[in-house]
This record gives sequence, C-alpha cells and structure tokens, in this order.
Amino acid sequence: ELRGLGVGVRRIEVIPDEHGRWGRSEALVSSGRKHEEGSCLDGLRHGEWTEWYRSGARRSTGRYLHGMRHGVWRSWAEDGRPLGETYILYGTGSWTDWRPDGHPAATGFLVGDARYGRWKFWRSDGSRGVDDYWNDRRHGRLRWSYPDGRKQAEGTFRHGAPEGTHTTWWPDGRIRERCEYRAGEKIGA
Repeated sequence: ELRGLGVGVRRIEVIPDEHGRWGRSEALVSSGRKHEEGSCLDGLRHGEWTEWYRSGARRSTGRYLHGMRHGVWRSWAEDGRPLGETYILYGTGSWTDWRPDGHPAATGFLVGDARYGRWKFWRSDGSRGVDDYWNDRRHGRLRWSYPDGRKQAEGTFRHGAPEGTHTTWWPDGRIRERCEYRAGEKIGA
C-alpha cells in the first residue's frame, strides 16, 4: 500500500524463485507516468527503488532490505540538481525530504519509515515548524512560525490527537484562535 501518494494505478509483476516470491512493483500517477518502481520479495520492498516527480524527473534512489530503507538514499531537485544523500541502517536514521526548488522540506529521524522525535519543517512561503513524533504520529509540542520568526501556531499532541491549549496567531502578532482540547476533542465553542 502506498501512503499519501495520490497514485492512480499500481501494477505488480511477481516472479517466483526458489528463495521466495520476487517481483517488480511499479506505481503510476493518473497521467500514466511512473511515480516509483522497485523490486519486492514476499510482498515487501526489497532491493533498488527509484521515485520520480510528476514531471517525470528522477526524485530519489535507494535500497530497501525486507521492507526497510537501507543504505544510501540520494535525492535530486526537479531540475536534476543533486540535493543530498542520507544513510539509513535497517530502516533507522536521519532523513531529509526536499522541495522541488532544492530547499529542505523536512528533516528528522526515521525508524522503519515512521517518524520519531523532533522533526523540522520548512514551507515554500518561508514559514517553519517543529513537531514531535512517536510512531509517525504527532506526540509532544508543535510550534510553527512565520518567515519573520513571529509565532504562527503552538500546541501539544498526544498519540496523534490535540491535547491542551492550542493557539494560532495572525501575521501581525494578534491571536487568531485559542482553544482547549481534551483527548482530541475541542472543549467549548
């Protein structure tokens, strides 16, 4: 299953051998262009994988080992400029996602493709944020700021659900909204 990719079609060819079920997986966007392609073993990503932008330009390459990213992963901007490398050991290591313009979009720590710990985010408009994660769910503080450094949003999450006081601000510094959450439910109107 491909997470959050907006992929229209997935085609899998399985070629059995004496070691298990080998195959190739190819994910296509609605235009018919490849989104990602790689090999599988027993239904898990295993071996070399390549991902592409919607334009058809190569986005990243790397290897999987029994469903976990493993080894060097390389990324490129949509115009072909190299963006960087990350080394992942058995699905665990630091990770950086890149925007098509060559600037970082997110950086943090992965365990088996799930986000853990403190992640930093940068949007193309210049705003930036810091979110804490546990098992790919927000867990801990969330802090976002406008490009000039003024607060944009602040709050706390517990196992993916908002908890406690959450505040958002307008760019001029005035409070836009302040509300309370308990167990993911907004309290009051």
